[in-house]
Amino acid sequence: MSQIDIPAVRSGGSTQLSAAIHVGFVITGVVTTMLGPVLPELTRRWSLDDAQAGYLFTAQFMGSMTAAACSGWLSSRLGLSRALCLGLGAMSAGVAGLIWSSYAAGLASVFVFGLGLGTTIPATNLLVAEWHPDRRAAALNLLNFSWSIGAVASPPPIGFAIEGGYSNQAFAGIALFAIGTAAWIYWLRGGHATGSTRRIDQGSRGGLALLRDPVIVLIGAFVFLYVGTETSIGGWISSYSARLGRDKTSLWWLSTTMFWGALLAGRAAAPALLLRISESSLVRTGLIISCGGIALLLFARGNGLVFAGAFLAGIGFASVFPNTVARLSRHFGEESPRVASPVFVCAGLGGAVVPWLVGRISASSGSLRVGLLVPLASTVLMIGLQRAVGSRQ
Repeated sequence: MSQIDIPAVRSGGSTQLSAAIHVGFVITGVVTTMLGPVLPELTRRWSLDDAQAGYLFTAQFMGSMTAAACSGWLSSRLGLSRALCLGLGAMSAGVAGLIWSSYAAGLASVFVFGLGLGTTIPATNLLVAEWHPDRRAAALNLLNFSWSIGAVASPPPIGFAIEGGYSNQAFAGIALFAIGTAAWIYWLRGGHATGSTRRIDQGSRGGLALLRDPVIVLIGAFVFLYVGTETSIGGWISSYSARLGRDKTSLWWLSTTMFWGALLAGRAAAPALLLRISESSLVRTGLIISCGGIALLLFARGNGLVFAGAFLAGIGFASVFPNTVARLSRHFGEESPRVASPVFVCAGLGGAVVPWLVGRISASSGSLRVGLLVPLASTVLMIGLQRAVGSRQ
């Protein structure tokens, strides 16, 4: 029977550690979404078509999926906070690798920072869920609000850096931010290690019995589609906007900012909304709004509708992932660290497959607009899956 170290919440040092973990999730948001604003530059630098560019998303999420598959074992050996530091270090190394890389080496670099994401994201979510057992959904929405800060704040400076010919300097800055945050968290954890951890039992049910639980299957399918869809919109929308722009001042990167900015606003509002409506109602309403936003993207002939569609898609997706993690943690209780590993593998697989499929369909049809039918169909499927998960709980 394995166990996982989880830092306990105490006054003093725990407040600083909590702040550091939120900062770590800010940089996680930057790195998770970074391919979106840098994709036009990498496409130009390496002379890629959409199918080749799509493999960059596959590399990122294959790395994430690989790390997620090992996250339960890694957390049991190192503890969640140390696993988080290791993940931030891998993110730093992978982003730094883009400074010198060719396309082949670039794929390897993206895979490495994907490993870091696949380690950091589950460890951080589980830490926060266990710290706040009585208000998991609100705490996880706040955590993912921090993630959204990184996602929404990074496209403008990255876009300006690329336009000014300073893309490598941007990569170096992100890498230094990640490794510096890892060192901060590790130092804080070491400084308050004595008496600052408790151990939780991962549960008595066998692994196969857990994996046969229909709730895990349904949530796994749901997060596969969700992460794939969110990554497809956030990753391809800058390229889509750049192609629709009529001149060099079309501010193509603003579409990415609109998407992640709406996600940020939605997660900031979620704790208050959850006082009035149920988690399932919030998720269902959000998915319907996102369908409308993606439909606007498909009808866009200029960047005005692209920006509007990006905003609606982002505001709709805002609470989907944190509320799903809260549902998972609440349903499985102390067994959730073990269950989280296959669920986050599904998330990584979705991020690897769905954006790649968008690029493949775009290359085959000659239209990125056609490729974006994939996230629309995925969002419709998520509405059905969300209802199915609710009926099982």
